[in-house]
Amino acid sequence: MIGLDLKELKSGWMALPLLLGLISYGMVFFNKGLFLDGWFLEGWSKKGTWKYLKRFTKEVGMPYLYFLHKTISGTRCGKCAYNFINVTSLIGAAYAASYLCVQSEMLSFKESMLVAALMLAYPGQQIACEKSTTQYFLCTLLFYLGAVLNIQSELSIGTESVLLWIVSLILLFLSFNMNSLLVYYLGFFIFKIFLVTKGEEPDFHYNLVLKNGILVFLPLLFWLLKGWLTPKSGYYSEYNSISFRSKRWAQGLLSLMSEGTFGCYLEAVRWFLVNPIWVILMIFAMWVGKPLFVVTPAMASSGIPLLIFSAILILLAAIPYILVGQPFGTFGWATKNNVLLAFPCALFIYSAVSIIFKEEVKGFILFALISGGAIYLVHVYASWISLWAKNLSALKKISEERLFKDAAIVEVCDSYPTELCNRSRPQHWEISLTYMLQQCNFPLTTHHSPLTTFHFPLSTKGNVGHRFLR
Repeated sequence: MIGLDLKELKSGWMALPLLLGLISYGMVFFNKGLFLDGWFLEGWSKKGTWKYLKRFTKEVGMPYLYFLHKTISGTRCGKCAYNFINVTSLIGAAYAASYLCVQSEMLSFKESMLVAALMLAYPGQQIACEKSTTQYFLCTLLFYLGAVLNIQSELSIGTESVLLWIVSLILLFLSFNMNSLLVYYLGFFIFKIFLVTKGEEPDFHYNLVLKNGILVFLPLLFWLLKGWLTPKSGYYSEYNSISFRSKRWAQGLLSLMSEGTFGCYLEAVRWFLVNPIWVILMIFAMWVGKPLFVVTPAMASSGIPLLIFSAILILLAAIPYILVGQPFGTFGWATKNNVLLAFPCALFIYSAVSIIFKEEVKGFILFALISGGAIYLVHVYASWISLWAKNLSALKKISEERLFKDAAIVEVCDSYPTELCNRSRPQHWEISLTYMLQQCNFPLTTHHSPLTTFHFPLSTKGNVGHRFLR
């Protein structure tokens, strides 16, 4: 393991992930909109009915979410706080991942910054403006920070080493509240063992065995405590049930390829082909970044192992979602399941491009992917803002129309769908639309009609039904 060169830290390369993160996700800071599950949180927050969130999080076996969302929503700038946490978590996780790349000694500092940039330009990261997904980004950040501090504890001595090691275990343990990290953690453990034993005979002294022994049992300890203290119950007792059926594996792997990995990049390419004017902006961005094309190439000996390791990480990131039947996505809500794929995909692309292409071509391809991904994400998050503007306009019109006040059934027709955000027009979950309509002070009572498509219980008096049409 190696320390970081202060000269490199002061170089312009250090600012690359920050700059790219602000460009790719900067639109999130300007988005005050509510979407999908964010409407629940907003409704419970405004009415002070946190008991419903408490019951929900208890039944899904994740009670910490109650304290997380109640704390953030209780701030004076709730939505802005969510956006800030999401974006800073993405950027922070990229920097932490780049540190791990440097410590591997397979990548130089500049290359590690490029991997971080590729990570932030990953086109499948499209849900950072949704407040109910904050736990995904926050837990991912805690995981990478825990990994960094654990590695850093090996570079330190005495009390500092012990403190860093203890804090790293706490961060890793907390990160497991995003349960998919329990499997992804195996990648870090492999990485840690590789670093400890690299280039020399393993020194199995007491401290080494103790430290790494605890790392082995950390995820198992969390899983046992979770099952004992916070089991799933009630309506959600079968929520995200694990299945090893071959059909689920086949569907999951297909979703991983067609949506979580290659599919995300192909969707971005499709968008550029339909909107060629943006290609001009990408070419300009590449021209501006031309001095960065020539980077230190990866060592030929480390290219193949790095490619194999990144492929393993992709599988480890995907397996939890495959086992519970959760699909990956190229747009909208399903992209919350893509969060852990950003770093493995970036590492895979960098190592593959380094192996296949010469240095000059390699730089051109990397910056095409980075600039293209950033521009695409700007479009994605601008689309979320346009969706919010459209919904806000509709809510305003509805609230001013007296006819709706006495309506038993509300029929929603969206002739102007917003691409990428939510192709199921405009809010594909009936309960989300219900909370939207509550903002217009509609009385929610029991309705029965042949036109009613959905019936579901609410925390109000009875049921409400509505119909979604194209």
